[in-house]
Amino acid sequence: MQIEPMEPRHREVVINILREVGIFNDEEFTVALEVVDSYLNGGKDYLVEVAVDDKGSVEGYICYGRTPLTDGVYHLYWIAVRPSCQRKGVGRKLMRTMENKVSSMGGRIILLETSSTERYRVARDFYLVNEYKPIVRIEDFYRVGDALIVYKKELERK
Repeated sequence: MQIEPMEPRHREVVINILREVGIFNDEEFTVALEVVDSYLNGGKDYLVEVAVDDKGSVEGYICYGRTPLTDGVYHLYWIAVRPSCQRKGVGRKLMRTMENKVSSMGGRIILLETSSTERYRVARDFYLVNEYKPIVRIEDFYRVGDALIVYKKELERK
């Protein structure tokens, strides 16, 4: 498996992956596509990469970028892995590749945000396994009963 920059030819597959994972609501799905399209149209705010198997099939994608007005802080915005490829190291490889690239660009911290709802439990467990620590919880952030949880990982600078 290789991690490579997303290209326009990957767009439809990434859309299908976002649908297949089955956790994103319509608004989240729309925002994920807007971010992908911004990147594909030459936007500089996001970096989007795909995990491609030996046959050229996209197994997952990751989107991240520098947090504006900070020194060395980046945000992980989206990560999704095709359900048939989950628990096979694809997500971990996407995360490690992102972390190495962020570190090589002078990044020192990666933040990510997620929901406290049950449908995001697998994602939260994945972040913990990958050594991201919950640092902030804001109750009723997204809606009543749905807290925002912010995770943080400090990187070694390269």
